[in-house]
Amino acid sequence: MPSSSIDALSPVDGRYRAATEPLRALLSEAGLIRERIRIEALWLLHLTAAVPQLPHAALGADVRRRAQELAREPGELAPPAVKDIEARINHDVKAVEYFVRQELAAAGASAGALELVHFGCTSEDINNVSYARLLGAARAIHAEIARAADAGKAVLLVSADLAELRSLCDRILVLARGRIVAELPPDAPEDEVGEAMLGGAGVFALAILLTLVVISPKTDARAGGDDSGERAAEA
Repeated sequence: MPSSSIDALSPVDGRYRAATEPLRALLSEAGLIRERIRIEALWLLHLTAAVPQLPHAALGADVRRRAQELAREPGELAPPAVKDIEARINHDVKAVEYFVRQELAAAGASAGALELVHFGCTSEDINNVSYARLLGAARAIHAEIARAADAGKAVLLVSADLAELRSLCDRILVLARGRIVAELPPDAPEDEVGEAMLGGAGVFALAILLTLVVISPKTDARAGGDDSGERAAEA
C-alpha cells in the first residue's frame, strides 16, 4: 500500500516529506543501518592492516575488495537484508555484523577471517561512531542552508533540536497538533520556549512536538525594511 501523508506519524513524513527528503538518506533507519555497515567494514580493514600479526588478518583479494565496497556504499538492498536478519535474532547491531559476515563469506572469507568482523567492538562503539559520522554529514547541509539564506532565499527547516534552531534561524515557529502555537526569536529564553511547547501540546508535548524554523532572506528584512521572508513563510 503506498504511503500517504494522512497516515504519517508526524508532518516530517507527511506534508513536509519533500522538504526533508535530502535528510532521509542520512537520518532514517535505513541511513543508520548503511552507516553501521560502513563502520563494521572500515574497522575490519583498519584492524587487519594495523595488526597484521592477528590470525587470519591476511584477507584475500576478493574479500578485501568486498569489504572496501561495503565501506564505500552498502547499497539500497542492504538495509532490508539487515532487517530480515534482525527479525530472526532481535538485535539491530548484531544483525549488521551478521550481514557483513554473510557478504564476506560469499566473497570467500574463511571462518577465521569472519571472526575478525566486530572484533573488540561493542554495539555502542558502532552506534557512537555511526551517529557522529551521520551528524557530521547532516551539518554539511547546514552550510547549504546558510548559503541559500545568504542568496536571499527563504528556507523552511523542521527540527526538534533547539541548539540547531538557535544557530540557524531568524524566527522559530512552534507547532503542536498541526497549529502554530508560538512565534519566537532564536535567542528566546529556554523557559519561554518550553512554556510555548507545553502550552500548545499539553501533556503530549514531548511526544509530538515539531519545531519549525524559518530562515528569512538576509536582506533588508532583518532591518525591518522588507517583509519578503514573512511572505515566503506564509506561502
